[in-house]
Amino acid sequence: MVGVAFSGMGGSARSTALRSAQATLANALSATRNRALARGVPVALVVHDDPSNPARYRRMIGIVEDIATAPRVVAVFELPKHAYVLPHRARFTEQMREPDNWVGGNSGNALGSTRFLNPGGVISVAIASPSAELWEYALVTPAGTMSGGGALIVGLAERVEDGPFPIRFQSPEQVRGLMVSNYGLARMIDSRAGF
Repeated sequence: MVGVAFSGMGGSARSTALRSAQATLANALSATRNRALARGVPVALVVHDDPSNPARYRRMIGIVEDIATAPRVVAVFELPKHAYVLPHRARFTEQMREPDNWVGGNSGNALGSTRFLNPGGVISVAIASPSAELWEYALVTPAGTMSGGGALIVGLAERVEDGPFPIRFQSPEQVRGLMVSNYGLARMIDSRAGF
């Protein structure tokens, strides 16, 4: 019975980490949008995308002003242990995930952060680090809008030592996230069925 209790606690902690990561993303997006509206400048929400730094890879999120000219970091967030942002679905390769049906239940499309963190939206900048690293980003305009909107998804993953990526996502059933409108407003999605 003790073994069952401990195994249940592990699952509960991971579920809590996933909910916390979803809330962190929602808060970071809201703060990005509010800053763009208040200051009247474009502001970017960024997600770490440099596999050469496994400790930060897809777990660090930031808010950055002047991303095109002289990036200025406004805030940095770290997702809970085992929670990571799924990359854009065009780059969410089989090497990054356990074999399973990684298709959204609502859209019928491959899971991944769509349009919001597009494949071309990558910059190299030093954020809370002495050296420049790669970051995916989504830009919020001074009017608080975003080009395209789309999904921003977090999932549970484990660190791996072999392969080109330092993590491997565990199951499409262990995802949560946001659907983001063109206006930069987010709606919480609590399962794969909603994407």
